[in-house]
Amino acid sequence: MQRYYNLSDEQCEFQIKVCFSFMDFLDIKLNNKVPNEKYYLDI
Repeated sequence: MQRYYNLSDEQCEFQIKVCFSFMDFLDIKLNNKVPNEKYYLDI
């Protein structure tokens, strides 16, 4: 989704937090914690 919408890491994190369609696609519920933009760099 990040590539499809041409989003930066920060923008992607924000959209996941505020956009229900992103949450639904990722199967994230409102009460779930969204990983921050640096999460995958730290693994």
